[in-house]
Amino acid sequence: KNSYFDGKLEFKIRKDGTFNSKISKQYIEKLKLIILKYFSNYKPKTKAKIKSAWIVIQKEGDYGVIHNHLPNDYSGIIYLKCPESINSSTYPNGILNIIDEEGVHSIPPIPGTIYFWPSNLNHLVYPFRGMGERKAISFNICLI
Repeated sequence: KNSYFDGKLEFKIRKDGTFNSKISKQYIEKLKLIILKYFSNYKPKTKAKIKSAWIVIQKEGDYGVIHNHLPNDYSGIIYLKCPESINSSTYPNGILNIIDEEGVHSIPPIPGTIYFWPSNLNHLVYPFRGMGERKAISFNICLI
């Protein structure tokens, strides 16, 4: 099973910036604040908008195939939950891998951690073995 494509879409950002949601609005508002702060610090004359966002829930054996998120500018993930069976010592078990010209960057899912990367970079998540769920909010950002 491939949770990246088969997972349930839990919320969608509307054109007017509002969203319908089964997720806590608190997560989305915090995510918006983090994104705005990041871009105001590192790209001061640039505004950013969350173009799309979704929940990814993976169980044992689930994975994300290699893909990118073009035509968006940046993509990201905030980890909400991670089983004990996924950690840096169990590589590649359930770990996000982002591929760029320098190689593969492996990112273990640590709950509460948020990562951004350019949307043109390919990335994938290896299947994991063990009980529990790997839960995250993935999103795409467009610069305005």
